Amino acid sequence: MKSDNMRLAVVPVGAAVLGGVLWLSGIPLSNANGSSEGVTLESDGAQASLVVSDLAAGDTVTRSISISNPGSAPARLTMTETGDAVDHDADGVNLTIEREGVRLYDGRLGAMSDVTTDQGWIPAGGRVSFTFRVSLPEDAPALRSAESISYAWEITS
Repeated sequence: MKSDNMRLAVVPVGAAVLGGVLWLSGIPLSNANGSSEGVTLESDGAQASLVVSDLAAGDTVTRSISISNPGSAPARLTMTETGDAVDHDADGVNLTIEREGVRLYDGRLGAMSDVTTDQGWIPAGGRVSFTFRVSLPEDAPALRSAESISYAWEITS
């Protein structure tokens, strides 16, 4: 497969809407974010960084992004995680990733590092959403240091 010249738009979305509408390549994308300062999901082009800097025992925080295919043809999507697994004492920080409600991963934050996964097709003009749920077990000590994991999406035709 060859790489296409399509622009991949990655936009954070979440529970509380913070701003109106962002225009990128003529495609309206809603921009939103959640309220917890301790977990952020920031996007830059076709890459997003999930940063966990403050998480209390028993906390669960959810962040989402939406990826658009503004092209005129269907496009194949892959996702790659980069970063080290978070070894936060014995229990670790758990991460669950879902695409449109389908569970893709459930395990330690950063443990699927450097593995490229096929995410199927995005129709022309279509959009898909990924949800990242970060949690810390009840019996784990609080996480008070920044841990960062990145995700890169590639679109091909």
